Amino acid sequence: FVQRLLIWAYSDVIEAWCHARSFDSARNADTLLKQMEQMTHVDQFIISNNKQELDASLVDELNNVVVSSSNNDDDALHTDDIATITATTTTTSKSSKKPISLLFLPSVQDYSNVILAFSQNHNKDRGSIAAAQRANDLLNRMLQLYDTGKWGSKNKPQPLVFNAVITAWSNHNHNNGRSAKKAEAVLNLFENLYFDPTKPQYDFAPDNVSYNAAITAWSNCKEIASVHKA
Repeated sequence: FVQRLLIWAYSDVIEAWCHARSFDSARNADTLLKQMEQMTHVDQFIISNNKQELDASLVDELNNVVVSSSNNDDDALHTDDIATITATTTTTSKSSKKPISLLFLPSVQDYSNVILAFSQNHNKDRGSIAAAQRANDLLNRMLQLYDTGKWGSKNKPQPLVFNAVITAWSNHNHNNGRSAKKAEAVLNLFENLYFDPTKPQYDFAPDNVSYNAAITAWSNCKEIASVHKA
């Protein structure tokens, strides 16, 4: 009972941070979410329960963001951003214990709140690769949890979350079109999950917000070719 109250407290504070208009709200909420994941051993839960892995090509398409200062000078400007967010939000659990209970796992609302915080205008990381990548990673984590079939039907990822991740990528005006490609990759993932006959649980399709956010991502690019993509 005490442990359940602790998880509820974490959820309440995460939601409070995400509704706050402070510059650090997204990072603070994300730090609490990582602590929840560590306490409930989410990684081991996914490994031990996810019998049907996400399609490898979709995961690669969603997560394949490479930041290399040796290949692109502009990318080097964002390396510190990613390192900062990773250092302040990532904790590794070396325990071999399984989750205390399914009731104690972070909920879809916990993940959604943090994703939305990273995509909102008042977040100080808005427009950075680090913020978009973190939102992207959290979406992937939600899909992995839901695909275990044991997270509960009420924890189904909603269209709002996909749209928030697309928006997070569109907020980053990367002049080589990489972020726009990532936004479109999330849109493609959204479509593929809906049309995949082996995943009937994803019974919602992209909406006008989804496509408009992807179009915005391409329109924010500085390349002439992006006009045709939009």
